[in-house]
Amino acid sequence: DFKKNCLDNQIRLQTVLEIPYFDGDFWPIMIENNIEKLDQEDRRKQEAEDLHDSIQSDIQLNCYSNLDFIYYFNLDFRCNICRQQCDIRYHCTKCEDFDPCEKHYNTELKHKHNMERRIS
Repeated sequence: DFKKNCLDNQIRLQTVLEIPYFDGDFWPIMIENNIEKLDQEDRRKQEAEDLHDSIQSDIQLNCYSNLDFIYYFNLDFRCNICRQQCDIRYHCTKCEDFDPCEKHYNTELKHKHNMERRIS
């Protein structure tokens, strides 16, 4: 039996090309199908790795650009009245973006909400 002979001699075969082939045999077709499946799996794995690398690269790029953005804005506080950069400012606890400098906090009319003193 050819199938039994191939399975018994499987250990001695070094490559697929060493399997005897007769026109119309079932085994070569099966082997070709399995090789094609393995190639497809390899391609899918490679595509998944490429996608992972691409996503990771995008994440790293976005993280670094956002860090620059955060770093810039955290160091650059400007008074909402005079627009001067200030190290000591007062932040309104209710308003979304109201940060007068110390000079304007002390000299201007009092703001209607509570203010927190912040030092950058």
